[in-house]
Amino acid sequence: MLRTFKVTLTGKSPLFCGAYIAEPLKDRESHDDHEKRTWRDRANADTNGNMFIPAMGIKRCIEGAVNRAGDKIKGKGQRTWSKVFMSGMIVPANGPLIEAATNKPFNKNTVAGTWVFVPSDGMRGGSKRVNKCFPTVLGWKSTFDLCVTDDAIPEDLLKKYIGDAGMFVGFGCNRIEKGGTGGFFVLESCKEVK
Repeated sequence: MLRTFKVTLTGKSPLFCGAYIAEPLKDRESHDDHEKRTWRDRANADTNGNMFIPAMGIKRCIEGAVNRAGDKIKGKGQRTWSKVFMSGMIVPANGPLIEAATNKPFNKNTVAGTWVFVPSDGMRGGSKRVNKCFPTVLGWKSTFDLCVTDDAIPEDLLKKYIGDAGMFVGFGCNRIEKGGTGGFFVLESCKEVK
C-alpha cells in the first residue's frame, strides 16, 4: 500500500549549493572570469531560476542516515533497514527552497554567494587551490512529498531517520556528512496525506 507523507524541513545552518557547472570557458576567458560569470549555475534551479533540493538528493540524504545508524530489523537476524529504505521510499519531486521569513522561493539570480579558497580538484587536502563561489541560502525551509511503498517501514522510524539525516548527513557541499557545517536541518513535520 502506498503511503504519502508531506515533509517539511527547516534549515539551521547555511546550505551551500554545489551543482556541476557545464558551461565551458569562452574564448580567451580566464578561470577566474569564468567563475565570476557562472557561479550562480551551481544552484539547482528550475527554468524560472527558483532553487530546489533535488529529489534524489533528499532520498540519498535519508538513506545516508539509515546506513549510518545500521539498525537491525527485529526478527530478521543481521539484516538492517538499509535495503528496505532504499527500495521502499520514493521522493517523486524536487523540494523547493523557500525563505522561511518571507515564504518566498530563493532564486538563483538574486541569491548571495560565498567565496571560498578550495582545492581545484575538489579533493580535500589538494595542493592547488582556487577561488570558487557557492550560492548560499540562509534561513531556508523545504516542503516535499515522500512516498513509502514498503509496508514494513513504520512511520516512527521514518521520522527518526529524517531527523537523523538533518543532524548527521545534511544537504549541499560543505555538509555535515563530509565534516562541514552546511545543510544542517531539523524535521518540522512529517504528516501522512490521506
